[in-house]
Amino acid sequence: MLSKIPSLIRSRSINCGVTCSAGILQRPQASILRPADQPRMNDAKSFGTSMRYPTQAGGFSRWDVKTRRAFFNLRREVGPEPLRHRDIWPNWNYEAELYAFGQRLGENTTGPAFRLAFIHESYARQEIERRKQLQIEDAHQMVFADQGALRDAGADIVQHYISAICRFNLPYLPEEGIETLTKYLLKTDVLANVSRHIGTSDLIQCAELPPYETTLADTLLAVIGALAEESGTTRAQHFVLDFLVTSLLDVDIDELWGLKNPMSVVADILQREGRAEPETRLLRRAGDATPEAIFLIGVYSDKKLIGQSFGETLLIAEEMAARETLRNFFRTTPSRKPMVFGKQARAVNVPVWSNTPNLRLADWTEVDCKGLLDSRLTQEPLLEQQQPPKKAQISSS
Repeated sequence: MLSKIPSLIRSRSINCGVTCSAGILQRPQASILRPADQPRMNDAKSFGTSMRYPTQAGGFSRWDVKTRRAFFNLRREVGPEPLRHRDIWPNWNYEAELYAFGQRLGENTTGPAFRLAFIHESYARQEIERRKQLQIEDAHQMVFADQGALRDAGADIVQHYISAICRFNLPYLPEEGIETLTKYLLKTDVLANVSRHIGTSDLIQCAELPPYETTLADTLLAVIGALAEESGTTRAQHFVLDFLVTSLLDVDIDELWGLKNPMSVVADILQREGRAEPETRLLRRAGDATPEAIFLIGVYSDKKLIGQSFGETLLIAEEMAARETLRNFFRTTPSRKPMVFGKQARAVNVPVWSNTPNLRLADWTEVDCKGLLDSRLTQEPLLEQQQPPKKAQISSS
């Protein structure tokens, strides 16, 4: 393969105005490079001139251009580099990589639990099979510890904490919606995306390369379980808040839930609250005879507008108006208060919100939701912080 590289790569002195003899570079006469009356390039008066030596081609030396072209053709013939793990290189240091992983996340990952969190069960099986092929004694009785226990512990922490923080931010959303958000954050692709972006791909010890989506997801849960074992459950919950719950910021809750037959749900809620049945009215219309017709439908109850929305047809506009009414009931409109993060979210009393679920959709009423929210806030430490400051009383003397 190296024979294809031109000899000019090994002799850089060709066409560059420099002669080489016995390994000693000799500068030729000045007349070869420049006219006698031309000033030198290092002269202060010659700065900014457009003089070009015959040894330059497109900003590169002529030998450099040909060398790059030769290497490019060789790479195209050989093909792309095969995918290899970083541990094959001599500068790989697993201890340093594990320490750097913890420093990037602001956590202490030097404990034995974090080493176990990156050992996938496929790697343990592969290691046992390798020792069997090498005919190592007692290879059939060897048992390698893997991340299974830490993964289960991490999944339990994630499920309970996500449910609690979603109930805290969305107290009027029915429990079916909370379960939908929890299942969404526990999906394999969501967990794998977070795991990949925090840098677990190079640290995972598994049989496949690159790691599968399920392997990345299991490793993230195992890291959370290891963090709870080494630093405590509270620290693991803060990790979930910062890296996993933030995935809900760009998610449409109502679209993710996907209620069917929303108008019947609105009618059931109004019936339980003792209000009149919903009535739809056409409020606006435009472009009836065009392909871009638009209709505005409003939903009324007791002569009060409780929701309105647009649609391409009357049926679509009526369904969208019913969904907008449910958004108003459940406080999930785009103009709602944003989700709480940071210090305020870390001060949430997690057991209070995780042990008492929201009302189910079949039992949901606004009055009952307010009563449940008040009972929760009496046990919430944020209640004192949310109260407005008392005005100072001016004593009359």
